[in-house]
Amino acid sequence: MGSKLKNVLIGVVKTRRDLEMILRERAYRMPVEAAPKRAPRYIAFYQPSSVKEKGGLIKVHPAGFDGTIRYWAPIKEKTKLPRVAIVPDEPDHPKAQESYWLIKLGPIRKLPRPIANKRRMRVVFGFTTLQKLKNSREVKDLFDVPPLEEITEELLKDMRLPYRRQFIVRLSAKKRYRLDFALIRKRIAVAVECDGKKSHGRPEQKIKDAQKDADLRNMGWSVVRLKEKQILTDLKSCRKKLLGVMVRV
Repeated sequence: MGSKLKNVLIGVVKTRRDLEMILRERAYRMPVEAAPKRAPRYIAFYQPSSVKEKGGLIKVHPAGFDGTIRYWAPIKEKTKLPRVAIVPDEPDHPKAQESYWLIKLGPIRKLPRPIANKRRMRVVFGFTTLQKLKNSREVKDLFDVPPLEEITEELLKDMRLPYRRQFIVRLSAKKRYRLDFALIRKRIAVAVECDGKKSHGRPEQKIKDAQKDADLRNMGWSVVRLKEKQILTDLKSCRKKLLGVMVRV
């Protein structure tokens, strides 16, 4: 019965330091504001693709940080602390005084085979079952998420609109955005975002989406957001929306 409960949290590990903290200290830190309301029993760790750009040409992926889930562990306890108490050698960090959960872990376990993110899904804190964690080969199989990007991609192909998927737009040396799709022609740059109900329905995500849209528009991009229900039940309106923005720009 327990294997069918969604009691496994997928956490994100962005740095080698955090990975070493997990493997050596059996501990994981998570911002309180980003943490789910319900308590998980287990946690698995997604290591996103880490990209370093040199001259905008060379991309280096440190070992292990290649968009996979390799490790998981049972959760023993958690304590709320300011970030500086967990990472004391970064007292001047912008989030030094923000609240984090310090999660103490049981034995760290390695999956028989890594779970790959072949579709480049955006992974945020989400729940899955222990059964799915042990048997899935792709990240998309962990969640009950409709294939919104796949449906949209087929629509773009049908419309014969040239596109680039998971396109990176860099605002500065430290800030960048990843677009679900970019439609780029002469004098035309359109960002197409597929908004899942779960991932984009939260108030904090809506704020981030609005900021992203504003930043992109300031750079000369047009932005089209296609909602989950629209993609699943009304592709005709999606087509109309895309054609409308292509004509305007």
